[in-house]
Order: sequence, then C-alpha cells, then structure tokens
Amino acid sequence: MKSNETILSKEEILRIRGAYTAKYGIVPDDSLTCLLCEMSDLKKSITQSTQTFQVNSFWSAFALGLGRFGVAAILFFTVVFLFMYRNYYGSLERKEKYLKVNTMLQKFDNVSDFEDFIKDSKRITNPNGLPKGKYLLIKVTRKLKNQMRASTEGIIKADSTVYIPLFFEQEPK
Repeated sequence: MKSNETILSKEEILRIRGAYTAKYGIVPDDSLTCLLCEMSDLKKSITQSTQTFQVNSFWSAFALGLGRFGVAAILFFTVVFLFMYRNYYGSLERKEKYLKVNTMLQKFDNVSDFEDFIKDSKRITNPNGLPKGKYLLIKVTRKLKNQMRASTEGIIKADSTVYIPLFFEQEPK
C-alpha cells in the first residue's frame, strides 16, 4: 500500500457520518462517507502544497503565471500565426499572378502551340544589337530553322538564336 493512503475504521466512518449528518441533516451511506473523507484529505493536501510567491517584477509574475510551458506555447502560436498569415497573403499573390497570366493568355488563342518554346526559353534584358527591352531567347534546332527561314529572315542570327520581344523600354524625350 501507498504510504499516504489511509485505512478508515468503522469508528472513523461513523464519526464522519455523524459530522455530515449534523451539518447537512442527511445520513450518508458508507460509500458517500468514504468519498467525502477522500475529498477532505485531498483538500488538506492541496492547501499544504500551495506556496505563495511574491515577486517585484511584472515580467517575473507574468512568467510564473504562464506556467511551465507558457513561453513555448506563445512561441508555437506565434509561429503558427505567421505561417498562416504568410500562406494567406502568399495565396493572394499567387492568385493575382494567375489571373494576370490568364487574362494575357486569353488574348492569344494559339499560345498553346508555343508552349514548348516558352518552357525552353530564357528571358534576357537589353541584348547587344537590339533595341532596349526584354526579350524571350529561344535556341532553334536546324530542322526548325530551315522551316522558318523564309518568314524569319534577319531575325534568326547565325547561332540559331531567336529573340522575341516582350516589351521595349521607352527612351526619354
């Protein structure tokens, strides 16, 4: 048996039953009497184990009030809040970019024909020998170069590179 457990004798049960009968006017049975005894023992142990702290600093009192895992809980909820905040506004930015690209693609019916070119291309700014602006740089295979020669005379350079203008910078007046 545990050392803090108490074994009640018949005499103690009768004494407790008499005290509660005198106080409340009802006669409790044996199990209720034992339960009341355990509750009174628990109350005594709680009152004996509590300690009073007096601190001079607000932050010390705050830390004691938070308990054992209070600082960790604050950090956890802060990280969760920041993660949710970033994902919410990140999703708004992604949605905005998607809508922007989608409206641009709706203007051009045959953009899906050039999907492979766009995936394999690079964006460059202000290449030598061309007006200032942004261009899509595409490397052209020999077969495609021969097929496009008549319609792209002067655009395809000797190194099989195509510069497709995306936009031009306006020169100041």
